[in-house]
Amino acid sequence: MEEFNKLSGIADIITIIAGTMTILGVSGLVTWSFFKEKKGGFPEIILSIFVYSIKTALCLVILPVMALILFFPWMIAVGFSGGDINAFPFSGREFPLGNYIGTLVISMLAVPLYVLISASIYLWSPSPFIKFYRIFSRN
Repeated sequence: MEEFNKLSGIADIITIIAGTMTILGVSGLVTWSFFKEKKGGFPEIILSIFVYSIKTALCLVILPVMALILFFPWMIAVGFSGGDINAFPFSGREFPLGNYIGTLVISMLAVPLYVLISASIYLWSPSPFIKFYRIFSRN
């Protein structure tokens, strides 16, 4: 039984490494199309693809984290709009109008926030937030 526990730990490590490689591989494949026509030496192209792969992986990792963080405000929004927090799509329960309203309210806040966070990651600066604030406060 002790050997099984050792193998289980090794399997967990291999699973984490494989998952990381998958995330970086998918994002690398997506970013390769942006750089295949780029001028410059091969090392610069490979390095830029790697950097964009890391940034894309960060954006992909942030998405479920934001979903978990926004679940509690979603429950509050659904509760105030008269919905049922236990009714999810395809759960077999009636999906009341309050759930749609709560989802709409949270989506209207979360999508722009996620776009700004992603833009900040790709630019590696807070300038998207500053530009958004300036345009938002001007109008």
